[in-house]
Amino acid sequence: MPPFDPEPEETFSLRIDAQERNFRALRNPLAPTYAHSMEGGKARVYKIESLDAGSHIYALKVMKSKHRDPGLEQTCNNLDKLKDIAGLDVCERACLSPSRARDTISRFGNLEYSILMPWIQGKSWADVLEMAKKGQNILDKDGSILLASNFANVLAKLEANSIAHCDLSAGNIIIDPDPTKLQIELIDVEDLFALGFAQPAYLPLGTPGYQHKTSGAGQWHARGDRFAGAILLSEMLGWYDDTVRSTSYGESYFDSAELQSANCRRLDLLIISISRHSNDLATLLKRAWSSANLDDCPAISEWDQTMKKIRLGKYVVFEEPLKPTIGAKSPPIWTPLLKEPPKIEWEQNKPNLDEWNNEADKKNPSSWDQSDQKASDSKKTVEWE
Repeated sequence: MPPFDPEPEETFSLRIDAQERNFRALRNPLAPTYAHSMEGGKARVYKIESLDAGSHIYALKVMKSKHRDPGLEQTCNNLDKLKDIAGLDVCERACLSPSRARDTISRFGNLEYSILMPWIQGKSWADVLEMAKKGQNILDKDGSILLASNFANVLAKLEANSIAHCDLSAGNIIIDPDPTKLQIELIDVEDLFALGFAQPAYLPLGTPGYQHKTSGAGQWHARGDRFAGAILLSEMLGWYDDTVRSTSYGESYFDSAELQSANCRRLDLLIISISRHSNDLATLLKRAWSSANLDDCPAISEWDQTMKKIRLGKYVVFEEPLKPTIGAKSPPIWTPLLKEPPKIEWEQNKPNLDEWNNEADKKNPSSWDQSDQKASDSKKTVEWE
């Protein structure tokens, strides 16, 4: 039988749960002769459009042969129960298992245990890191706080329910296209931890640039996001700073080899930048960096609560930024206001992020979805995971 490998604009149908659903494979704007797809370690993901009522955009994740695991059916059923949690829209999904899509699998054998789910529109944090190499920046100081606050809020709500993504990285964080909102969605959630979920066959070990020194033993548990979350939150908080952006390693701010090292220039620079928001936030990064294990890392709720204080404007920050020396005692930095605090600047003036909508998008009209990557001459485009 022929494999599922659509041409751009080709129409096809998927029969799931005895319901025929019609789709069109979308064209890759960076490689018009190919269908829009992305290559990852476990799967190729196609961007497809529903031809039925609503014309919604979906992702069809076609698993590679070694990853066509019958356990994916139960995983998808479990994840679907979480789809109403903020940041987990991608959990709305259906697995094309033999019990649900036998006719479809008989036509396209490689679609066995593939996954149909919403396509999450937006720019990934990895895209934002990449933009810095071109001299483009989407965040001012207030925008950095807004974005990091939204991310911390999503992770804190998951943490409160004993849920963890377990493989957070720049590539699986998608930012809402509306620059005045900067809301966050997570993708690549198949290895998500939650009470009652079956342990995956391959334990998540984290992604280079975001791995704790103990991640090699696996990090599939409720504290699995603490270290990677701390690094990502710190990247977002410091990204307004030209010095931080210019010293970024590449696909992550830190080179994986320097994570948790005793002497790290990038860490020193990031601590100084974060201190301009709050010395408490810089101290949280230092605690995560020095942690012996994930249990020892600050809880995500600590990040969330600290940023809520800043956004509510209840405190003012001591002018001198925290010195970057790890282990040094922090000076007192919060001074309670004696009268009703005024709204802080980001509440009065929405972040000025025109560059996001103008210059970057003029150069690349597809920049507001995950296809903002260099297309190769082959069908392999970018890595999904």
